[in-house]
Formats: sequence, structure tokens, C-alpha cells
Amino acid sequence: MILAVDIGTSSVKAGLFDRAGACLALDSRSIETLASPDPVAHEVLAGAWIEAFAALVPALAAAAGTGAQNAGAVECVVVSGNGPTLVPVDAEGKALAPAVTWMDRRAVDEAILAGQAAGRFLDPTYNLPKALWFKRHRPDIYERTAHFSSCPEFLCGRLTGEWRSFLPAEGFQPIIWDAGSLRALGLDEAKFPPFIKLGEIVGTLTRSSAVAYGLPEGIPVVSGGPDFVVSLIGTATTRPGRACDRAGTSEGINLCHDGSFPDDSRLLLMPHVIEPYLNISGVISTSGKAISWFRRASGD
Repeated sequence: MILAVDIGTSSVKAGLFDRAGACLALDSRSIETLASPDPVAHEVLAGAWIEAFAALVPALAAAAGTGAQNAGAVECVVVSGNGPTLVPVDAEGKALAPAVTWMDRRAVDEAILAGQAAGRFLDPTYNLPKALWFKRHRPDIYERTAHFSSCPEFLCGRLTGEWRSFLPAEGFQPIIWDAGSLRALGLDEAKFPPFIKLGEIVGTLTRSSAVAYGLPEGIPVVSGGPDFVVSLIGTATTRPGRACDRAGTSEGINLCHDGSFPDDSRLLLMPHVIEPYLNISGVISTSGKAISWFRRASGD
């Protein structure tokens, strides 16, 4: 069986699937945003992802029918997650600060500097400006950081002891980080783990993780990558002309496009996971978040 995990903005979802792709069990656990007096801050505790994973594994095994026997039958773990969300991690694999999510816009000044270094526009929500923000505003945390990780990278690192950065396709590297930009910004390249592609093995489950979660020691843990990329693959939005509506806390209407496309500030142009296509999207940043707010406000 395959254990698939997706770390969302407001919940962690997981499912057990057989080798034919049939879903045997699905479940989720909510995670809370940290309260902050800063209106542009949006943080979560990285430990909440670990706690959710620990709760989901036995719940899925029980739902699939034979409890711990099912957890012991898992052959592979694959992890995807929201982003750009960044967490500074120490040499022991512990988060040094709350994870700065894709909704956080504190790094406006750093985005300008990072964009100049990269030679392209970088939004304040991207990971390179956030890493630079830690160096400029929290040098105490920056100096103790062994590596910066996204949320799926963090969980995979904790499960395997191996730390990697997930690269959806070659065209994404300047958007995430590259060596030239790191040097230009004075960022320590050693704090940014080497890239692996989606579907590659991060490492194998350690003995301590196997004991903690009831999973078999030594099974592969695989890079699932950013959730929006996974949604393109899962909906077969992988050839020109195909489109999908991916919705969660945020929402995006995505089109797979072949060829050039004029710059349009209303649209987000990104490389597609299938090269050399483009992923053209219209993003609604808080559609699901607005629905959650309305439910709370209306007492539902």
C-alpha cells in the first residue's frame, strides 16, 4: 500500500491506496493558524504537521479494516504540501520558529532585493525573500538554521533524516532559489538542501520513525512536491488546452499552455511540471479561507 500525505494550509490530509490506485481510506486533521498582532503575518507550528501525521496513520489503518496490520503493510510514503511555506530547521531536525506560510507578506523589501538578484519578479510570499527576511530581521534564528525547508520537505526530513529541496521542473529553480541568487544576497548555500525531482526518493524511514508511527522501517519516502503541481497531475492538466480549478484555502484556475504568452499582471505565469509547457493561472488567494470565515461569523 501507498500512504499519501498532503499538508494543507488548514488541515493535513492523508490516504491509503493500493497498487492499482484504489483508495482504501481517507482522513484529515485540522491545524490552526497562530494568532499575531501583525496583519501581514501568517504562521503555523511545524510540529502541528507531525502531530497530525502521528494521528492519521493509525486512524487510516483502522479505517482500512485491519488496524496495525495495514500500517505494517505500507510500502511507501509520499508527501506533498502547500507553499511557498518556509520553516528554519536546526541540525537535529527541529523547527526553530513557526513556519511562514504562503499567505504571509512580511518580506516585501526582501522580495525586491531577491528579485534583483534573481533577475525576475519574486513575490514576498516566495521562499527566497522569506529566507532573506530571517537573515535581516532574525539573525539569531538564521545563524542556528541548518537548512530551510518547505512543509513536505520538513515532514520527509523528519521521517528519514535526509534533507532535500523539491524541484517540480528545471524552470522552477530561479523561482525557488539558485546558487547565483544565494551568493548575490549573501545567503549561506549550505542552508539550502540539494534539489530532487518530484517522484524521487528522499530517503528511507528511520527506525525511530518506524517505532513512532507504526510503519515498516526502511520503506521509501518520496517527494510529492507542491500541492498545486500535484493537482495538475491529478486532474490530467498535463497537455495544452486542458484546464482545472484547484480549490482549497486558496483557489486557482489553471491552464496548460504550449508556446509564448504575453505578460499580464492579472495572471500568474509559471513553468509547468511537464516541460516545455506553461501553467497559466488566475489565483483567488483566500476563497476557501473566506468560506471558513463566513461559517464562523454565521455560527455554522
